[in-house]
Amino acid sequence: MPQEVEGKVEILNQQTTCPRDVAMARIKYLESGLGFPSFVLSIFRESVKKWLVVLSMDEITRGANLEQREESMRVKLLLLILKRIAMVDSTLDEELAKEGSHVMLAKIINVDCGILNKEADQDFLMEMQDIACEIASMSSSFPIRISPFTNEELAKRLPLLFDEAVESHGRACVLINQVNIRQSAQKDVGFVMWPSAVALSRWLLCNTNELEGKDILELGAGCGLTGLMAARLTLTHYQTEAKKIKVIITDFNEVVVKNINQNIHLNAIEKVAKGARLDFYQQDPTREGWLDTAGKLNEQVDIVLAADVICQPDDAYAAARSIKAALRNGGKAVVVSGDSKHRYGVDCFEDACTCLGLGVTKCDVRDIYEGNLISPNMEKTSGYVDSMSLLMFIVEKISEYENGES
Repeated sequence: MPQEVEGKVEILNQQTTCPRDVAMARIKYLESGLGFPSFVLSIFRESVKKWLVVLSMDEITRGANLEQREESMRVKLLLLILKRIAMVDSTLDEELAKEGSHVMLAKIINVDCGILNKEADQDFLMEMQDIACEIASMSSSFPIRISPFTNEELAKRLPLLFDEAVESHGRACVLINQVNIRQSAQKDVGFVMWPSAVALSRWLLCNTNELEGKDILELGAGCGLTGLMAARLTLTHYQTEAKKIKVIITDFNEVVVKNINQNIHLNAIEKVAKGARLDFYQQDPTREGWLDTAGKLNEQVDIVLAADVICQPDDAYAAARSIKAALRNGGKAVVVSGDSKHRYGVDCFEDACTCLGLGVTKCDVRDIYEGNLISPNMEKTSGYVDSMSLLMFIVEKISEYENGES
């Protein structure tokens, strides 16, 4: 039995090394019918109970120094695991509290050091209590009453998993946390996922070679799926050792950009990606570079990505101006949007690009790659219906020389 518990603790330790691993574990355990909080607490509760029995023993019965007892080492490792979880996943930390972790932490904190005679044992107990107090301090309140979430409730609290695969083109997995704040205005549309981002992400899977050595900018990213996919593919295929940021994922809403940066951390792609604030209504197509909301002019890029960024005619013209300003000569933008039945103003986008001297071609997403850019994962997004048509625009910034202007 101890070996079985030891094995579970080691598995738990391996599954909680980073935010991405924690999120994947939460998803995996819930799919098997056992919530991850329940799994963690079953181990922690039993281990703490056995350790408290050891504390109550007299020195002769206890034998070795307290710190060297198997029960002590196990509880210490579990405390360090819970501390790590509290630091990287506040959602899971709350779930653990409601499952009973705070009750067990309180038991550890409330042990009287006076029951131990050896100074070394007292020091070790205080070390354990310090860790327990650290975990408790990271919670919004302590102790939280036991009131476990149901599996249905746990499912709603999980990150969205976009495990995308296109036959003969590859596979990549991206995790997305949406913004858990009620939308109150048009500017909050980036709080949730939209279907065009899934199609554009799958286009990236089919065209990974286009990313090699390229600087990439996503406009109006919302939750950031497209930019996150570009960063994941870049890191996997081309930037294993490089530290240069290659993908900049932008939105104008400060809350949305904060969530983008959290999703970058969640997917462990900080080496190649970062979030930034960009308002495409502030971009000047005569300027060589894109302006962030702090007023800094940033270098042009090779590829611009945009998914579901047009909700009115003015958006179409602003997006075109942003693409012209942000792209280097010879660069390309790939824009996916619902058609005019679902996205008012999208029918202006082609003309908006042409007026700025940009080359543009348009197609229905269902007509390319044998329809494989459509994914069942679109059902996880807002506003998607099976009859929805998605349009893809390939926009090219032709150099002045190619335009015959020099």
